[in-house]
Amino acid sequence: MMRMLIIKSDTDVQALSDQLFKAKLSGAQSEAALARLQSLNPHADLTKLRPGTVLLVPDAPTFKVSASDPVHGNAFNDFQKLVRDYLNQAATNMKAGNRARAEERDEVSAALKTSAVKRAADSDPELMSQVKEATASFKQDQQQDKGA
Repeated sequence: MMRMLIIKSDTDVQALSDQLFKAKLSGAQSEAALARLQSLNPHADLTKLRPGTVLLVPDAPTFKVSASDPVHGNAFNDFQKLVRDYLNQAATNMKAGNRARAEERDEVSAALKTSAVKRAADSDPELMSQVKEATASFKQDQQQDKGA
């Protein structure tokens, strides 16, 4: 992301460096940062900046974020709101899906408890095993839905 700095008073390269660069840069890092700043701002003479000059500042580890403003204004806030809205919608959809699955589980559980199914399961060990597995699976699903 790009940032921007509007020069407020006559500024030379040393004052600009003090304002924009992090304190513990080596000479080589400082020179590289100045070169990068100059390449983004070919319109500006970094040795003598006048009030009102607008500089594009890279969002890089060598530059202080607090010294400049985001170029896109409220773009991050807009993005944050968009993500929050989508997450809220996803949570609403998930809750609705969980309710629908809970209703289906209740219907199947009620059917499994009918006397006809109980008689059939009592006479068929494999069916009895399937009913027990389904009941256990429903309980697990219910716990997962609560956790979600």
